[in-house]
Amino acid sequence: MRLTTALLVAAILLPGCGGPWRAAETCAWTIDAPARLRVGGDLRFTVEARERAGGDIRGMEYEYVIDWVGQRGTKHKGATFIEEKIRIKGGTGTATINVYGEDGQGNSVPVAKHTIVIE
Repeated sequence: MRLTTALLVAAILLPGCGGPWRAAETCAWTIDAPARLRVGGDLRFTVEARERAGGDIRGMEYEYVIDWVGQRGTKHKGATFIEEKIRIKGGTGTATINVYGEDGQGNSVPVAKHTIVIE
C-alpha cells in the first residue's frame, strides 16, 4: 500500500506535459493560424501542445487573449487541438494571439504567441 501511495504522489508531483498536474512550460506549444486576414472576417485557429518527444497532447486546457489593433481582447478558454473561432475586432494592422498555460505552481504563464496582419 505504501509503494502504491508513493508512486501516485510521485506521478502527481513530477513535472511533464499532458496532465492536469503537469507544468505547461514543459510542453512544446504552437498556434496554427493564418498570417493575414481581412477586417470583418473570422479568425480560426488551433493551439497545439506536444511532448518534447513529439507526441500530441489533446484536450489540454489553456487560456488566450487576442490583442486586436487598438483593442485588448478578453480572456477566453480553449483546449488543444480544438479549433477556436472569433470575429475579428479593431482596425487594420497587426493583431497578436497570446496563449497561457499553468506552471507547476498553478500560475498563468505565456506559452505561445502568433501575430496576424489584419488588412
